[in-house]
Amino acid sequence: MLWSRDGFALVLDDGGGGLTTVDEGICARLAVAKKGYMDAQLILETSGSYSSRSPAHSGIGVIAGMIVALELADEREPQIRFSLQTSQAVDIIKGGDKVNALAETVSATVHYRIAFQDSLDIVKNKITHLLEPIGRKHKIKVEGFGK
Repeated sequence: MLWSRDGFALVLDDGGGGLTTVDEGICARLAVAKKGYMDAQLILETSGSYSSRSPAHSGIGVIAGMIVALELADEREPQIRFSLQTSQAVDIIKGGDKVNALAETVSATVHYRIAFQDSLDIVKNKITHLLEPIGRKHKIKVEGFGK
């Protein structure tokens, strides 16, 4: 930023602050902090099987339930979520690779953009808090983040 006693000559901002209406005009809001990021990978390993011998919930079904729990906990107005709050997006999911065979390994990668007022620990604790009940329901242990 270049400035003088009479005002600003140049403000360099790489975006993220958004736009706002002031009187009759549109003004850009300055971004004063950058979001951090974290990728959380959910991995579920099962014994696999043929579809004809499937359990009540396949590995893909369990991971899907975990994704739904994470996404339901993140339902806010998009503009607030993307600009002011920690946001998340399920970007990658992998599972079965052929018909009539249950996936032995199912994984999903969830990308987090962490707001400056939050921390890695806050995000990790939220993920754990949301996924542990699903693990208990399916009699699987939820582990992660070095614990």
